[in-house]
Amino acid sequence: MTLEDIEKRIAAFKKERSPRRSRKRREHNETFPVFRGREAAPEADYTPIMPRREKKNNDDSPRWLRRTLLIGTSIGLIVIALGALFIFTYLSEPRGVSVDIYAPKDVTRGTPFEVSVNVTNNANMPLQNGSITLNLPDGLVALHASDPSIVSEKLGGVKNGSLTKRTYTLVPVGSVGASKRITVVFAYEVGAGSRFETDANQDVTVHDAAIRITAKTPNQVLAGSTFSFNLSYANVSDSDIQNASLEVDYPNGFKFDSASVEPSSFTNYWSLGTLAAHSTSTITITGRFSGASQSGISIPVKVSTTIDGKGYTIADDTVQITPSPSPLGLTILINGQEGYVARIGDTLQYAVRYQNLSGIALSDLTIRVMLTGELLNFSSLHTNGVYSPSSQTITWSSANMPALALVGPGGSGEVTITIGLKNQFNLQRLNDKNYYVRSNVQASSPSVPYYLSSSKTSAEVITDTKVSGAISVAARAYYRDALSQIANAGNLPPKVGQPTQFTIHWLLSDYANDTNTIKVSAPLPAGVRWTGVVKSNGDTSPQYDASSNSVVWSISKMTANRGVLTGPLEAVFQIEAMPDASEAGSYETILEKTQVTATDSFTGATLTSSADPLTTALPLDDTVSPAQGIVVQ
Repeated sequence: MTLEDIEKRIAAFKKERSPRRSRKRREHNETFPVFRGREAAPEADYTPIMPRREKKNNDDSPRWLRRTLLIGTSIGLIVIALGALFIFTYLSEPRGVSVDIYAPKDVTRGTPFEVSVNVTNNANMPLQNGSITLNLPDGLVALHASDPSIVSEKLGGVKNGSLTKRTYTLVPVGSVGASKRITVVFAYEVGAGSRFETDANQDVTVHDAAIRITAKTPNQVLAGSTFSFNLSYANVSDSDIQNASLEVDYPNGFKFDSASVEPSSFTNYWSLGTLAAHSTSTITITGRFSGASQSGISIPVKVSTTIDGKGYTIADDTVQITPSPSPLGLTILINGQEGYVARIGDTLQYAVRYQNLSGIALSDLTIRVMLTGELLNFSSLHTNGVYSPSSQTITWSSANMPALALVGPGGSGEVTITIGLKNQFNLQRLNDKNYYVRSNVQASSPSVPYYLSSSKTSAEVITDTKVSGAISVAARAYYRDALSQIANAGNLPPKVGQPTQFTIHWLLSDYANDTNTIKVSAPLPAGVRWTGVVKSNGDTSPQYDASSNSVVWSISKMTANRGVLTGPLEAVFQIEAMPDASEAGSYETILEKTQVTATDSFTGATLTSSADPLTTALPLDDTVSPAQGIVVQ
């Protein structure tokens, strides 16, 4: 058997053992013939077999492309992981960075105390651009700071594993009993410049004041009598108080006479300098109250300190004094009234009544009345007292009034003064207003009741008599009125039964005081009608009131001396007049009497004035002769 025969048998055996595989290969070869150096059999020699439909693969891309995508995806995931690690490491807030604040829980008003701030960096990295900010509430101020309510300090770089300490000095200036919260903020940067903050708080309570103020007042204080009271101020703290000052706010009616320590300025301010720890000082103030008020009187007192050029109150109190009824009663009546409101040119009649209420006889009683006011006309003064021109004081004593030599218990009497006011105001400036006349009445006797600790029995009453201002109105009529830029039509002279137009001007002025609720009005005569043409240099203009057939101008307020030192308040309106036959040969009335009412803002008095009716005579219209105003047929 030859070698070729053996190969053919082996091939036949494989064909019998793998029919499916052989068929598949055959089908493949029939579909895609392979030429192995031999010529293929002609198509006519075999019958083509249709290939089996293979399962379609969705990924038709080449194997190299799939491999490239796989490698790219893997690299991207690695980059993302590294980026996340970077963000977590460098952009998240580091652990181990903290700020702590230490301050006493109880502090004393006016006494400095220290606040400690510790910054700890236990993170595994350094910090950049670190800064500390101390935020202070009202009532706490920082020493030596550009802004006493906030302290800011730059630390720069903060090494890892380091502890940074800072100390700040604060002064409580708020009220005692208040709780204050101090907040510290530590800001810093890490990595690529991300900025973070951490903070801490500490509450402190102002439990006491470094300075205590006490006052000692007399048991009996009489209105009009001189008395003294003591102000003691003590530094009860363990620290000196620098740049201290004392200020007393005197109420109305208190007249300062003297003090045991000369005031540094005015009569109520003392510069105390440094108040040593546990030191005490006293100032005695002497003065008197005017008036007969029985209500309590409050005198506020405060001690302040200056911190970096700014003053802060560190202690305050109020001296309470209740005047006792004076055993010498005084009453002033002006023209029979207690609250009389005067007018320019008035005559004032003063009646000063005195009465002994002490229960003992008062000897050598003296009464003095001082009159002040630039509107007083002293040339018209009439009194039975002794007048001193230099002090403008009238005095009564036993020398010129024997009844004052001894005034028994319950005894009383009266002295009188008559004086006139000037006939006009002297108005030179815009603030020349709110005039009044003051009468200061003082009565005293060397006799003192046993229950008073005083060198004399005295009383004082001050009365201010307000003077009302004035208001005036002027009414004018024109036919030719170029300045108002209102053209009037009609005949001149006026003709019976034919209309002629005129412009009416109202000019308002007030004197010495502001005025309010002003009303100007005038009725229209028969045959005269309102045309509706109106102008004004004020906020409002005249209006026609059909119910009263009147022209009415309402103004809310006017400032003092309008029309005196400045131009008047002016309004212009047009009317149309048609005379009837009864008015032929005479002047026609074109506006009835003008009246104005107003309220004086200073005195509350009602002010009035008026202007005469207007006719076709037109005396202020220089373009019209008197004859041209007479009505013709």
